[in-house]
Amino acid sequence: MCAATCCDGTTFLFTRLSFQVLVAEHPEGFSMFGLILGVTARAYYVVRRFMPTTIALDAIHTRRGLKWGVPAMLLAVPYAVAMVVCIGLVENSGSGWLNLVALLFAWNSLKFLAAGPATLVTLFRARRQEERRRATTAGHVNGGKQEHLEERELSQSRN
Repeated sequence: MCAATCCDGTTFLFTRLSFQVLVAEHPEGFSMFGLILGVTARAYYVVRRFMPTTIALDAIHTRRGLKWGVPAMLLAVPYAVAMVVCIGLVENSGSGWLNLVALLFAWNSLKFLAAGPATLVTLFRARRQEERRRATTAGHVNGGKQEHLEERELSQSRN
């Protein structure tokens, strides 16, 4: 257990050393901002590391996973269905906390819907960049001369 004292004399007790840095001596009013910023950053990284939808979206946004972006949009459907079920339960005298779960389902559904077009655009950019690299590499290998093969030459080389 550690303790830190702010400019105004208030003392904070906490167990992690990293929070001591956040509540160090700052001008008046900035210690709370630093604390909020630090807690938000740590919560963001915990969510990013342990939540299943975020893990799936991180995998989709890699170069190998870009081709799965559009099929991953289909994962928005079960989330939308779960949201509708939660809303139906709330309307039929269910717990009000199901509104929060419905909001979470809606957010996850929107994340997967937005991931499809975003990964498609990123995939096109990556393929165009790879094509340019191959073209410049081929130019360096052939002594600076670009070789353009006709379609019939390509089909004959495949046989």
